Amino acid sequence: MKILAIDPGTTTGLAFFIDGQVQTMTCPSAKVLPLIRQNKPEEFVIERFATSGRISKYGIETIDLVGQVKGWCFAHDLTLTLQSPQSRHAWQQEAKDWLGNKKRVGVHEDDSLAHLMQFLKAKGIRWP
Repeated sequence: MKILAIDPGTTTGLAFFIDGQVQTMTCPSAKVLPLIRQNKPEEFVIERFATSGRISKYGIETIDLVGQVKGWCFAHDLTLTLQSPQSRHAWQQEAKDWLGNKKRVGVHEDDSLAHLMQFLKAKGIRWP
């Protein structure tokens, strides 16, 4: 089983769950689809993006990435779960603790792992 949880943005957080192992990273949004092609996840979890008004160029980049992932899942008949930004909050500290002192870029890596933890719990998948 290959699952990819994504915290989208200009700097995107990724948390892969592959055969019971977790790998996290951050990358520019433009690198996400090449990583998807390379790793071939079977299920996707992505944070739903919402805005209440005007949007910055960074917000547009986030919306574009969410649309790309939705399109990829549709084109390849893959499962996509949209999570609210708030759904990760219960797992935020556990994600930070698991990552420990690993050097990270911002909080996006923590966020993607928290989204993955939420998803795994909802599916009844035990980890770690």
